[in-house]
Amino acid sequence: MRGLDLVEPRWLHMTVLGVAFVDEVDQRGMTRLLDRASTLVAAVPPIDMVAAAPRARTDAVWMSVSTTPSIGPLREDLAETVRTCLGREPHALPLPRTGFQPHISIAYANADPPRAQEVDERLGAVDLPPTPFRASHLSLLRLRREDARWSWDGEERIPFGGSAMP
Repeated sequence: MRGLDLVEPRWLHMTVLGVAFVDEVDQRGMTRLLDRASTLVAAVPPIDMVAAAPRARTDAVWMSVSTTPSIGPLREDLAETVRTCLGREPHALPLPRTGFQPHISIAYANADPPRAQEVDERLGAVDLPPTPFRASHLSLLRLRREDARWSWDGEERIPFGGSAMP
């Protein structure tokens, strides 16, 4: 659809928490963060999730995600881990007025985006049932956005407890 840039499948992700800009954190702090996050995540079983049908938002098309158990407590524990290991607040991501809403963005608006209503009308014509999946790991990413696309060049996978790495 004109005005939307699709996210390539390899770059699909669900952001749980922003940590910091890479140039604001030293390697020692990141090593501490990775060690503590690994211990924290090892105590959490794999998380079952369900992605809803895609819908348009202000500047993106995304699928809301529900999780069992809720990912909220893990997100708060990770934020405390950032505070402890890096001595700073986690990077503030723009959040809706209702707070953190797990989602997977599948397209971003570019310079001439269509109206959200137009996008939702077209999406509504496609019958997409909710999609269940299981998260077996959490990733610490060196995320970047350039040319209107999110991507990363470094990933540390942290397996949830009891899950084998895919």
